Amino acid sequence: QGYPLMVTVGASLAETMVPVLQRRTRYLATAGCATAVLLAFAALLLWVLAGQRRVARALQASEARLAHDARHDALTGLPNRVLFQDRFTQVLDSARRHGRHAAVLYLDLDGFKPVNDQHGHATGDLLLRQVAQRLQAAVRSEDTVSRFGGDEFGIVLAEVAQPQDCEQVAAKVLAALAQPFELEGGVTARISASVGAALFPDHGHDMTTLVSHADTAMYAAKNAGRNRFSWAEPANAPPRS
Repeated sequence: QGYPLMVTVGASLAETMVPVLQRRTRYLATAGCATAVLLAFAALLLWVLAGQRRVARALQASEARLAHDARHDALTGLPNRVLFQDRFTQVLDSARRHGRHAAVLYLDLDGFKPVNDQHGHATGDLLLRQVAQRLQAAVRSEDTVSRFGGDEFGIVLAEVAQPQDCEQVAAKVLAALAQPFELEGGVTARISASVGAALFPDHGHDMTTLVSHADTAMYAAKNAGRNRFSWAEPANAPPRS
């Protein structure tokens, strides 16, 4: 008589556990789905953050390129007139503080236009790039070589112990540019330069005055026969009659 009672009790317990097991199954299924959703969201968030970092890096690189392009010549990569003026201003400020000389050279290429007209702008551009390389090789790392535009260049000598130092740099520039330029298509170009220079503080005390005097001296060198160097007139020199 005890055996049927045990069967009845066992059946009642199983029936009681069925809803519990069903709820456990539903909970595990729900938890699994939630975990999958959370993992997917986390992966999406990481992807978005990584994309934002890529965009930020791209923007930074773009801003750096724009800042560089705004201060450098597109053809030669040399500092343009804007950066030239900044560098020259810094050099003059330093020269004033330490009681030193500084100098600016203004040069114009002789014979560039015939090469450009005869062989085309692409050949002329290549010639200008090679000129820029030779000019940079003729000065020290602390000096600044700039392209003003066309075939005009400027050089800031950061520190000049004596005027002869500037003359030596000018001589190196003239010698470098006097060597033949081997260009594309078997073209060999021969050019020279007319170079004018102004010395701080002998020829002026501000950038505008010094550059203007160096420019005038460059034209004096060109009018005197080209392929030569000329000093600016001293700041206190009487006007020529």
